[in-house]
Amino acid sequence: MSLQTRLSSLISGIGADIKNHNTRIAALEAQGGRILGVQKSTGGVNAYATIAAGSYLQAASGIDLAISVTPSVPAWWECYANVGILWKTDAAYHYGYIALMLDKVDQDGNQVAYQQFTQHSTVDVYGYRAPRRIWKLAANTSYQCRVYFTSSGGSWQYHQLNQYLFLEGKYWAQ
Repeated sequence: MSLQTRLSSLISGIGADIKNHNTRIAALEAQGGRILGVQKSTGGVNAYATIAAGSYLQAASGIDLAISVTPSVPAWWECYANVGILWKTDAAYHYGYIALMLDKVDQDGNQVAYQQFTQHSTVDVYGYRAPRRIWKLAANTSYQCRVYFTSSGGSWQYHQLNQYLFLEGKYWAQ
């Protein structure tokens, strides 16, 4: 067998090995584990914004703090919000809730993840909330996660600076 024939055979074998390796990697990735994407939305102004119960937080005026994903395979989506300064502006005790809110239920029937704390302007003037949730998503379905506020009453403000206010997500195959 000539050297050229042996090299050709060796190269052909290596090519087949690489193709099989790539096929195995793709199969493993489809089974889960590798991060397929990251999303981020951050505050956009150095200012406080007044918020009413039943409202979505805004990164800046008219821009919701929101992230979206449309996975091509069934996926897990971990979302994390940080509201670094939530200010209780009146002198009465009330619960203040920050929540991660999906635009539709996930595959486990979940749509919201609340975090709450009681505040009073002369006791707990400033607080923070940082809800986190892992959602189970269907393939080829669009999902949006936004940051939602509600309370048992009172007056509230939050700071919109990007160091205080952000929403992050990452997803991977199930």
